[in-house]
Amino acid sequence: DVTERNNQEKALRVLTTIFEATPDYVVQMDRRGLITYANPAIRGLAGVAPGAPVEHLNFAGFSTEQTNARFAEEILPAVNERGAWLGETVILDGQGREVAVNHLVIAHRNAEGQIERFSAVMRNISEEIAVRHEAERSAAAMRAVAELSPSILSVLDAELRYRFVNTAFEQRVGRK
Repeated sequence: DVTERNNQEKALRVLTTIFEATPDYVVQMDRRGLITYANPAIRGLAGVAPGAPVEHLNFAGFSTEQTNARFAEEILPAVNERGAWLGETVILDGQGREVAVNHLVIAHRNAEGQIERFSAVMRNISEEIAVRHEAERSAAAMRAVAELSPSILSVLDAELRYRFVNTAFEQRVGRK
């Protein structure tokens, strides 16, 4: 019916507007990995001009070796089984630099249930990863200092449970 078709076309225009405006990277590819759609954010990251065709590009070319291996070994089996996969991966920008992303892959199936294409939505999490690594490095340095200190050190939580004790504490109390 005409009303339903108009509603579907309107919904498609709204989705297209969202994909075109989001800072997230949105890509659609066929089942072989050939890109059929790339939004402006991923085009900018990859160095692909706004109006340039993308159909000759393969998504594997924008992924690291590790991400491509994960796609074959982990992501594709999960997408086949559950229809979607969500996790963290690393892609490459237009200069070959690594970009950490939160990565959603969705399978689109035909009437026979076979995967026809994939959609991927990726969010750059490079800054969050850098902050996480810095916090881990700082915590490791603090643990190392605490362990080397001859002073008895302990950290208790709000319920007065020990969360950390150093070697001097363990030697003084006599247990590990």
